[in-house]
Amino acid sequence: MTATEFLEALNSYGADVLLLAAGVSLLTALLKKTALKNCPNKVYVFLPFLIGIVLYAAYRAIATWSASPFTENIASTLEGGLGCGSAATMYYIFYEQFIRKGKTKLSLSPILGGFVPDEKCEEASDELLAGAKERPEEEIGVFVKETIVRYAGESLSETELESLVRALSTLLSALK
Repeated sequence: MTATEFLEALNSYGADVLLLAAGVSLLTALLKKTALKNCPNKVYVFLPFLIGIVLYAAYRAIATWSASPFTENIASTLEGGLGCGSAATMYYIFYEQFIRKGKTKLSLSPILGGFVPDEKCEEASDELLAGAKERPEEEIGVFVKETIVRYAGESLSETELESLVRALSTLLSALK
């Protein structure tokens, strides 16, 4: 995936989500280097999504001057928060692929690292990226789950698996 394709994927989000995602990226990086530096890699995969939900909910509450983002509009708040986490993850991947390491090939290895054995990360990443491109959006979740189960085996709990599938499905759908 080229830098242009990344920018096209980010274009599917609104300006508010993209700005909040930049904050999510900064907060995630700060937490990874300070308070959460000894956590397992699995935590770092979900951290942008959790921070994204919290920041988006706070943003919507301030913007509307009400508690409706926490009560009446919870689905919309969760959707926006997951979008922030997804965009923040895309920022991170963009940084890792094009700026820090100078690579030009997209890889999900930084995300899969805590779940898939290291020797299978690149293979799993390539399969996920290629398979998501050729499937309709409604089939991506099932494909991601089957692929993760095949590569990770029984090492994931059901909660970890479902959370990872949701995060990767959101990200891969945005990259289409």
